[in-house]
Amino acid sequence: MAMYDDFARSQLDGCKWTIARAPLGDGSFWEWRDANAVVALGGGRCAINIHRFSSFNDAVQIFDNPKHLYLATRSWETGGGTFRFSAKLAGEVTGDPHDYRDGFAAFNVLDFETAMVFDIITNGRHVWAIYERLFIPGATTEKEAFTEVVDLGVETAPMMEHDVAVEFDAAAARVRYFVDGEEKLVREGLPAIPKQLTTGFGLITLWPIAYEKSVSIKGQGGSLSIGDVGVE
Repeated sequence: MAMYDDFARSQLDGCKWTIARAPLGDGSFWEWRDANAVVALGGGRCAINIHRFSSFNDAVQIFDNPKHLYLATRSWETGGGTFRFSAKLAGEVTGDPHDYRDGFAAFNVLDFETAMVFDIITNGRHVWAIYERLFIPGATTEKEAFTEVVDLGVETAPMMEHDVAVEFDAAAARVRYFVDGEEKLVREGLPAIPKQLTTGFGLITLWPIAYEKSVSIKGQGGSLSIGDVGVE
């Protein structure tokens, strides 16, 4: 494994990670940054703590979902080969322990060009895989977009650390999800094949906007710990 970041510094490395943001079309950007987020590094881990989620958007679903999200400052060209993204991940969210929509800590593998997303997530009571194609106006249609969230049946607990990995095979049009060294899910026949992938991490909710109003904030908050992000 080629280590991308072992989080050995006392602060998050700005050469490797940046707050995720999206253009609004008027020269400004929407940033996935929660005003209540406290970010700290120590012991080879990056921790994000949000005592109460505060970021929301009443109009655009993709803006409403992530509360605090970092993306790598680079992407990896898939070149038709196989890539494996891995990390040590722990999380906890204080919402409904059995409803991922209330929030989760996420290790992300994604491509905004094709809008394909391959995530492993946890709220401290469950570990799920997300296999998704985002609806991004101009990139995908609502018909092309989908979200599949699969409980991986992993025994876990709040802030219990797991070795997680996502393996993407461009030639085979396949993605595989691993937790603690065991393959937990495979999806084949991907509807779009990313030419490049990037990785990230953050705290995210998934409640659909209802009647032009965000319903993702219900007083809940969350924590994430991530370490040893690698790509091979």
